[in-house]
Amino acid sequence: MRQFSIMILTLVLLLLFASTALATNAVTVFVEDQVVASDVQPILENGRIFLPVRTIFEKLGASVEWNEDTQTVTATKDNTIIQITIDQDTAYKNS
Repeated sequence: MRQFSIMILTLVLLLLFASTALATNAVTVFVEDQVVASDVQPILENGRIFLPVRTIFEKLGASVEWNEDTQTVTATKDNTIIQITIDQDTAYKNS
């Protein structure tokens, strides 16, 4: 559960420090000091970094579900549930 919280904090920090990534235009994602390889590369667009959250969540051992109707990804690990909806400013942890 600690790793899951660290991952969320890492995602937030990456978004906050996007200006640093702008200088290089390259985004590398690490989980536990290992580069996360994904078939979908992170995208830097208009000062925002879009990350392949499925790959990151699965690397952390979470199960991931996608709800097409609500455009929501739900990641579950142990007793922690994270929900992120496209075009929403709020992500939810355990409701």
